[in-house]
Amino acid sequence: VAPAPLRCRAVEQALAGRPLDAATIAEAAAAFPADAVEHDSAFASRAYRARIAPVLLRRALTAASLATGGAA
Repeated sequence: VAPAPLRCRAVEQALAGRPLDAATIAEAAAAFPADAVEHDSAFASRAYRARIAPVLLRRALTAASLATGGAA
């Protein structure tokens, strides 16, 4: 959603020191800052990117949890 990697400290704080379970994943996705998505592109509007970014984060964290034996 950004032209370069971006650090989301609010997401980091939601994850730090907690088990990677469904509640933690939901909190981390909710913490994703909408203003992290800066612009429209030829492929997707800023509004779409802002809406889909937390969904993709949730999917990635769920996959990571399952890959490591978690029960997300």
